[in-house]
Amino acid sequence: MSKSRPMSADPIVKEKSLFEKFVEFVNSNTRGLFIAFIAILVGGVFLYLYLQNRSKDDDTATQIYDVAVLTIEQLRYVTNEQQRGMIYVQQVSNLNGLIQQYPDATASLRARLYIANLYIERAVLQTDLDNAQKNQIIMIAMELYQAVNDKATTDFYRALGTLGLAYCYELNNQIDMAIAKYQTVIDKYGKEGFTPYAMIGMAQNLEIKQDVNGAINLYRQVADNFTNSQWKKYAKAKIYSNPTAAAQGQIMPVQPTPGIQLSTPVQ
Repeated sequence: MSKSRPMSADPIVKEKSLFEKFVEFVNSNTRGLFIAFIAILVGGVFLYLYLQNRSKDDDTATQIYDVAVLTIEQLRYVTNEQQRGMIYVQQVSNLNGLIQQYPDATASLRARLYIANLYIERAVLQTDLDNAQKNQIIMIAMELYQAVNDKATTDFYRALGTLGLAYCYELNNQIDMAIAKYQTVIDKYGKEGFTPYAMIGMAQNLEIKQDVNGAINLYRQVADNFTNSQWKKYAKAKIYSNPTAAAQGQIMPVQPTPGIQLSTPVQ
């Protein structure tokens, strides 16, 4: 008696190709895909318009900043004191208006830094201020520097804002706070090129604390490791103005360079 071959229980099913699956998915989700496409298209249009307006805002803000700063820098050629004062107030007002109208523009960060630096120059150079007036001016500058830190999207501007804060603390005789801010620039924003700047600031504050060895160590680091820096000569002069350091280097001490203001206007 012959044995019959067993029959397969399941019919052979041909597997669908990836393309067929895609077509089936599209056919079954046409409405949803269409809505998604429209949403992406509308979003793209709004993004394009936003970027276009943002670019125009940046250009306008930059133009306002450039005109204001150039005008202020040229005031030394205005001989009439009253006229000079009026122009100065107007251009500072324009910078403040720029900050209010275009708060997210890069020029707004630059305007904050510039105005803060103007306040610091006033606190340092205007000799008829009493302590309360000086402290008030420094506090306004600190608020501007802090705003730069809060709104900046790059470490470059965060470094500038932090340097400004460090100098304000220095002017307020909050030496430990100043040193901490300079250290922050070195540790967090070292790639931005402000390290020798911050090390000089730290060293100056260590001198105030009578930590001569710590200050000399920082000056040596600047002189040895930042040979192309504008601060090299200053650091070397500070090293050899110290009797102990001068004896070790066998070089006659020189008069130290007068104190420097680390917070300078950003052009």
